[in-house]
Amino acid sequence: MEKKKECKTPDGREFSVGSGFTDKERDRPPKIGSVITYKYQELTEKSNKPRFPTFVGVRTDIDW
Repeated sequence: MEKKKECKTPDGREFSVGSGFTDKERDRPPKIGSVITYKYQELTEKSNKPRFPTFVGVRTDIDW
């Protein structure tokens, strides 16, 4: 079973990213508070959250 990683946008929207991780990243996910890049299909109509988010990588060039 695939573990989902909890994420939070700067404006407070919370969602899970469940795909896009390598086996190594899945075993050792980004630290809490890390800024990541993800891609998604669209935003949900009611809560404006990303649908089908997929992990792309950790951002080291910015800090929120």
